[in-house]
Amino acid sequence: MATRHEPWPATVVTAVAGVLGDTDHGLTGREIGQLLAVVKVPDADGGNKRDRLAGALLAQQARQRASNCVIAFIKVAMAPVRYVQQPHTFSRRQDDLNEVLVHVGLRVNDQGQVARGRRRHPERGRTARQFPSERATPPLHACGGAAGFVHAQQQRLSAGLGVSW
Repeated sequence: MATRHEPWPATVVTAVAGVLGDTDHGLTGREIGQLLAVVKVPDADGGNKRDRLAGALLAQQARQRASNCVIAFIKVAMAPVRYVQQPHTFSRRQDDLNEVLVHVGLRVNDQGQVARGRRRHPERGRTARQFPSERATPPLHACGGAAGFVHAQQQRLSAGLGVSW
């Protein structure tokens, strides 16, 4: 049986929807509909993508009295395979989501999973967002473009070396 996670404040769910439904850097309307279907959350009407996503997630959270649906949506939206051609998009969304999720003691890790704690800058102990110059597009790996880079980062993580960007 899956763990039941306490409901999140509406402001946090709305902020998550703001990141993932952002006009310039968020998911498309079509992607939102597809991902809601994947996590079995009924779609909602809304004036824009953010409102639509927030409405759907808040309604499901209220029905279930748990934030599991929000966590599931973040996990499918942040699956690293979706970002092989655009690793910088993954990094931007991860950073933006982590700024929101810190308010419920969670973060999105480099595998796209929702985990406990904050993502901190490895050398300075501060959040990654505090170093915008270090948020630049990560370099492409010499042996395989973006896919090679992602693979190399996964290898470093599994070896306990951390991410090199």
